[in-house]
Amino acid sequence: MDFKWLNDLSTEFEGVGIAPTKAEIVAMKASVSMLCEKANHDTVHFWGKVKGTERNYLIIVCYTGGLLGKRTAYASLDGVCWFGLPLVTDKLISHVTNIRGPLKGQPLLKTTVRHPRKTEAFKDLQPLVPPKPRQEEEEEEEEQKEEEPENEEEEKEEEEELPEYEDAQIAEDQRLAVLVYLIDKRGLIFPQDALLWKSTKEVKSNPLFKGVVPDSTLFDFCRLDKDIRGESQRANGIIDTMPPLSEDLPPSGWKISQDPHTGTVRINSKVWPGLVFICKGSRWGTVYLGDGQRNTDYLFAAE
Repeated sequence: MDFKWLNDLSTEFEGVGIAPTKAEIVAMKASVSMLCEKANHDTVHFWGKVKGTERNYLIIVCYTGGLLGKRTAYASLDGVCWFGLPLVTDKLISHVTNIRGPLKGQPLLKTTVRHPRKTEAFKDLQPLVPPKPRQEEEEEEEEQKEEEPENEEEEKEEEEELPEYEDAQIAEDQRLAVLVYLIDKRGLIFPQDALLWKSTKEVKSNPLFKGVVPDSTLFDFCRLDKDIRGESQRANGIIDTMPPLSEDLPPSGWKISQDPHTGTVRINSKVWPGLVFICKGSRWGTVYLGDGQRNTDYLFAAE
């Protein structure tokens, strides 16, 4: 959620998870502005607070060039000193998703992980093709015999089998980076009509947006996907082509509720306990207040 709305929306954090304290919010206000000025970030969002067994992490995501520009994630143990989270790769994701232990609150603490090597699906299956005429087969066999000496060394290299298991040392800040990536990879959640195109490459808040309609559904909220463009992609054009939250996978992964008196909407994730989207009047945003563990049994949970 936009950092400038943190104070107003923090009153809705009750019952979600481990919320930031007033002292942490005050500390972040001073340090975050200095960080953005030093690193030339133009927008900052409070991403959440991750619970550790010893200490907790506060996480922010800064943008350069608007919400569709470059993203940089930072973490802090006290809201004063910040450190950047490392780059996320496919290999790092495969290691981190095999770690089951809880986070402790020590960024440089390393965890040893050992897991089966990820293999290529259907690698050993041969395609079903009709048999070739005898003459063509003979011609191909002759060509293969001529090419065999050149490819002998390459075949030997390919035949070398990799170990069945992979071993790695993963630092806790890498686990945080993967957590942020996995939760955010589908794009920022926003209410329909809450954003406008600032230009063909940037978006901005809609000053006329005052809140969501009563009895809102998941279809009234969208994902901001930077790879999707539409006919209205021009200055002050309405963003009307983004995928609705109702299309998120897995199905029924979100639960929406609305306060009939205040109109405040809360959309809780069943996959990531502690992940919630809040829309209170014209202010909105997503926050994560959890321990970094995914709920793999959400399909069996009671509504």
